[in-house]
Amino acid sequence: MGTFFDLFPKTLYKLDGGRYSSYDTITDITFRIGILKEVMANYASYYQYVIPDGQTPENLADVVYGNPQAHWIIIYANDIYDPQYDWPMDYRTFNKYIVDKYGSLEWAKTNIHHYEKVITRENATDNIITVNRYEINGANVAVNWTGNVPYDTYQSLEFAPEPIDLSVDGKTVHITTERNSVSYYDWEIDQNEAKRNIKVIKKDYYSQIMSEYDNLTRNALNPFLRRLT
Repeated sequence: MGTFFDLFPKTLYKLDGGRYSSYDTITDITFRIGILKEVMANYASYYQYVIPDGQTPENLADVVYGNPQAHWIIIYANDIYDPQYDWPMDYRTFNKYIVDKYGSLEWAKTNIHHYEKVITRENATDNIITVNRYEINGANVAVNWTGNVPYDTYQSLEFAPEPIDLSVDGKTVHITTERNSVSYYDWEIDQNEAKRNIKVIKKDYYSQIMSEYDNLTRNALNPFLRRLT
């Protein structure tokens, strides 16, 4: 079974610049393809998947398509440009990454990356709890919120607003606002975990994708002959 690059088209490469130049046939690594946006916008063509710890693109492709070399379909479908870092790291690799980046696990766990404004709404009637987190940056602005949030308010827990109860549509909603500190380690964990949610194109379309790929790469080598009429 060939590798992904075995499927790439070939091209002629000039080996020297002399009078009688020689050429070699090489793989055209500049060749690019992509999954149509319309395909990934069609819910019927894929399903949501959460990558478990330690699973590789090759392993997932083997499970879904029966071909580990088809991992490129998963990579392309999710706009992954660097499989080493755009794919979730397992626990061991993640900790090594932290040590390489920050010097030690201890430093990453004890130093603050940012603060959060955390608003918890609890519907006592329906027993529904929603939690919204707003990252506060050094400019006193919530990164993922349209309004300004006083940064100093969340530097100390004692300044957090008192819990309040509101009546919404006849139901009591208990609202708690608090400050939370996020370490570099926890922030990196959140970034890594967010990469686990991907889209997997259904196996039903595997044969069609491979056929289209073959058609795109076939006869890409510069021809020596043409048909005479």
